Amino acid sequence: MFFSDFLIAFYVVFGLMTLMWVIYLLEKNPAVADVGWSFSIGCASLALFVFTKTIGVRQIVVVILTLLWSVRITIFLITRMSHGNIDPRYLIVARNWKALKGWKFSLLFFLQAVVALVLMIPPLLIYNGITTGLTSLDYIAIAWFVVSFIAESAVEYELAQYRRAREHDGILYVGGIWRYARHPNYFFEINIWLSLAFFATLSHHYGYIAFIAPLIQAVLIIFVTGIPPEEEDLIDRYGDVYQEYIKKTSLIVPWFPKK
Repeated sequence: MFFSDFLIAFYVVFGLMTLMWVIYLLEKNPAVADVGWSFSIGCASLALFVFTKTIGVRQIVVVILTLLWSVRITIFLITRMSHGNIDPRYLIVARNWKALKGWKFSLLFFLQAVVALVLMIPPLLIYNGITTGLTSLDYIAIAWFVVSFIAESAVEYELAQYRRAREHDGILYVGGIWRYARHPNYFFEINIWLSLAFFATLSHHYGYIAFIAPLIQAVLIIFVTGIPPEEEDLIDRYGDVYQEYIKKTSLIVPWFPKK
């Protein structure tokens, strides 16, 4: 059962990421990799829900939560692309990972597909879980997800609204929660997947395996494709102002700024 569900997720994720790679070849915007990543996770979760043999409240909850996450992220990314913005992280990654140039970003799309499959571990365990109802601890996991989801949406909307105002061009935003962390959106993103992993531990005998997903995601965000290229771009754009921001402000966990 688990292996057959994994194959469903595999075909959905790699099929959609292959399609996104073709779109990249036509449009030359590497940001479609992120769109494919978030969209494929939602589609894979929906496909697993459709084909699961046991449908209970727990399975309904996880498909709703994963679709909420997928739809929001996908719309956010498509909206950013529609304004003609190319995520500078991809330009930095392309510059630092020379192999990506020759392969026309195919490696990047493959890696995004692998990460999407890793993030499917919690939903896979929940769909194959031994229980279908909810316990009091499940409500904690759901509340954890909802708070993180709303918080991530709020901080990204806050930053996007600031950047849309022309009078703010070239001015670093350090208001709101961005005063307490340089990348609070990533903090809440990791917490979203931690909440789903916690939900999975209550669903399956081997549910603890689900924590592999947020762990790998956190490592990639903090050390590889998330924060490092983003910080490199921000230093290029804001120079000493951003260097000063680095000295005073926490990297990812919101905390009081240094004086």
